[in-house]
Amino acid sequence: MPELLNLNLSQYQKEGYVKKFTTAMDSVILTCVNPYTDISAPSATLNTTVVGRSYLSSHTLQVFANGTLLADTTYPRFDFVRLNETVHMNTISGANSFTFLYKPSGISSDRYGIVNLDFTYPVTFDFTNATSYSFQLEPQNNVRYIEVTNFNKGGFQPVLYNRTTSTYMIGDTSVAGTIRFALPASLVTQNYTLQSRNAATLNLVQNLNPITFKNFTLAAQHGNFIIITDSRYTNDGNGNNYVEAYRAYRNSAAGGSNQAIVAYVNDIYNEFGYGYEFSSLALKNFLQYASTNPSWSNTPKHAFIIGKGLEYNVFLSYKASTYNSFPFYAVPTFGQPGSDLLLTDFNKNDKPMLSIGRLSAFNANDIKTYLDKVKDHELNQNSAQHNADTKLWSKRVLHIAGATDPAQLSPILDALIRQKTIISKPNFGGNAVVVAKSSSAEQESINNTTIDSMINIGSGIVQFFGHSSASTIDYGLDFPEKYTNYKNYPLIIANGCGAGNIFLYTGQKYLSERFLFTPNAGAIGFLASVNTGFSGYLGFYTDSLYVRMATSMSDQSIGNQLINNVTSLISLPNFNNDFLFKMHTHQIILNGDPAVKVTNSTLPDYSIELKDVILSNDDLTLAMDSFEMEIKYHNLGKYTIDSVELLVQRRLSDNSLKIIYAQKIP
Repeated sequence: MPELLNLNLSQYQKEGYVKKFTTAMDSVILTCVNPYTDISAPSATLNTTVVGRSYLSSHTLQVFANGTLLADTTYPRFDFVRLNETVHMNTISGANSFTFLYKPSGISSDRYGIVNLDFTYPVTFDFTNATSYSFQLEPQNNVRYIEVTNFNKGGFQPVLYNRTTSTYMIGDTSVAGTIRFALPASLVTQNYTLQSRNAATLNLVQNLNPITFKNFTLAAQHGNFIIITDSRYTNDGNGNNYVEAYRAYRNSAAGGSNQAIVAYVNDIYNEFGYGYEFSSLALKNFLQYASTNPSWSNTPKHAFIIGKGLEYNVFLSYKASTYNSFPFYAVPTFGQPGSDLLLTDFNKNDKPMLSIGRLSAFNANDIKTYLDKVKDHELNQNSAQHNADTKLWSKRVLHIAGATDPAQLSPILDALIRQKTIISKPNFGGNAVVVAKSSSAEQESINNTTIDSMINIGSGIVQFFGHSSASTIDYGLDFPEKYTNYKNYPLIIANGCGAGNIFLYTGQKYLSERFLFTPNAGAIGFLASVNTGFSGYLGFYTDSLYVRMATSMSDQSIGNQLINNVTSLISLPNFNNDFLFKMHTHQIILNGDPAVKVTNSTLPDYSIELKDVILSNDDLTLAMDSFEMEIKYHNLGKYTIDSVELLVQRRLSDNSLKIIYAQKIP
């Protein structure tokens, strides 16, 4: 069985199946049919690709053909090498075969796999009584005359199809046992297939299914908020269409006054993917069309996929299974490991060009649950009734270090403390608390109390950094159902291995999904890697993301912050060719609506409430010549470094005002 790479980039360039992974020698034996082995025969060509699978800085590989050395090369770590080698036909075995031997260095960690082997060799025009035969002819400046023998034409003049030029010609069979052709000159290699016209040799089309295409050129199909989903999510079983409800909400003033549209995956497959089911390229082609076509009437701002995602390598198994086993309607992601971000990498340079998120919904009720939370979240942000109780929670930031080994804990704590400083800067002005795992049972109890309290009273961002999986992270955070943070939903950032993997091929909901689909609690978004995470890369990625969240993009959507972060980092010379860093930028994805904002404040919003004015003595009398007053004030909005003037006045008995305190406070 082929083996699939699982620690890799999500781009197709470095992804695929291998024969097997091994540290030993491996071989492929090919038997040639009617090879041309005369001394004047042209050489054959071997094209093969090999990929590494270890942290060895330099893999070594030799390739032999029947004992003759063809290549001696090196390549790094998880990278690949493509070889294009010449093979002389005089080295063919007596059985008309070639044994291609792949020989690594012999080092125990020199693990590799053969991805592909293409062997092009010269043949005679004896076509072995075949009814269909494909071959290739090299460029030639003059008309070329060929004679084919031993071809089973089935009583009809055969057809020679030129697959390069999409033309054909009928063979001349006037000479018994021979089929003759005069082929036009060509400056490029031509690919041909000689085909018998006997009906018994043809694969006949038995059935055609009519397809009605969605006309995406119409302005009515255009929008700046694109929802992509399976049409089967549009009915909860009782006639309720929560996909349409989501579209209508995003069109409303409360939801941002967008022009939201719904595009169904089957329409996209037919229009942009030649009708192939579960085509991630179709989704990518559609989003590129919407984003870059000048005739699209309202340039897209966000793409929002609604539906559980799967990677392409499990689709056939999923399709053959029952709904009871996998109770969702799968909507594809891009590549393996999955990356929704790469659905908007239109220039194939690892830089997403459109804000994108996914709601990994299993059913229509999941959509309703999340929509209710988004409405609560954005109503809170946009309400004119601001006070510390309803607004200040969004500036709280909780950082949790989830490692116990000192060597692992130290860099994680360094990153979280560094990010605490970043998020406290203008414009976000976050108040961050860092909680570190401890060997002390007493301290662990305090930590658990702190975490539960900060989540329940509300925190705008909760970041966990440490060991994790799709189903488990530490400190009880893998039980979102226990929280009581109604209307105070955080963005959760889980920096660990696989914590955000919403593409697992099972019928159960994982941590990211449970945080989003727990009614009236949990999170508004879940940002995490679907695959392996390395602390150094995760820390640097989050540093850069926090800069955007805290400063220049503080009032923008999570989706826009993410794509700006990725495109900026990939543009740095140090990371442009860094395989492991690209892996992280591909595979850290958002489960949630990309249009959601952690904060939407564009101006400071100072608040002094009656409960924040505290007198030194509640029992004031005329006999007192003075008393002390403590005044607490909060900035519920954008944090700036400008000072604010605090004015305290006393209203006298004649109704005049006396200034008690007037001073600018930093």
